[in-house]
Amino acid sequence: MKLLVFLLGLFWGHVALAQVGLSSEEARQLKELARANSTVRAYLDSAQAAADAALEDEPQPIDTLRTEGLLQGDPRKTATREALRDVQKMYALAVTYEVTHRPEYLNKASVFLIAWADSNFSRGDPIDDTNLEPAIEAYDMLKKGLVPGERKRITRWLSRVADAEIHARFNDPKRATAHNNWNAHRLKIVGEIGLAIGDKTLQAYAIAGIKEHI
Repeated sequence: MKLLVFLLGLFWGHVALAQVGLSSEEARQLKELARANSTVRAYLDSAQAAADAALEDEPQPIDTLRTEGLLQGDPRKTATREALRDVQKMYALAVTYEVTHRPEYLNKASVFLIAWADSNFSRGDPIDDTNLEPAIEAYDMLKKGLVPGERKRITRWLSRVADAEIHARFNDPKRATAHNNWNAHRLKIVGEIGLAIGDKTLQAYAIAGIKEHI
């Protein structure tokens, strides 16, 4: 459902969406809602607990994500699953920072994002790369608070992921993976990255692709 809502919003909104992560105004509203809604309060408490735990952790980035097509117990899949705990930590840190504005959450999130930006390289497999969605959303929430050098390194990483998705063998028109659910994930990833880093070319690619895909 989240994928469908994003794709349709990008398609019909023609990139009217300002962000893919939680905006500052949405964070404020979420904080207000938590005062009266126990479910929302429990969600924010859970996010902050995860963020607090992440403050004591160090990033464990992986150079290449490998989950698709591998059996349970494959060491590459196991290593990827362990590394991907980082992206959930990034998201928890980002949400908690947006709600609390406490700098330690921003600072720690930047450590995780930079570690991945400098270490991770996509092979253009959208089933693997869709796991990066929480990291993309975390960056979108935090980018205004990051220093220019950090933004440049993370933008370069995300641009690299989008470029790999567009030019991978999985996107060959002769292959089913250029037209099936792989393509939906590909367009979501490219579109989210385009919005997060403000790349109009990637946004246009996603919009054109979504029209054709639908």
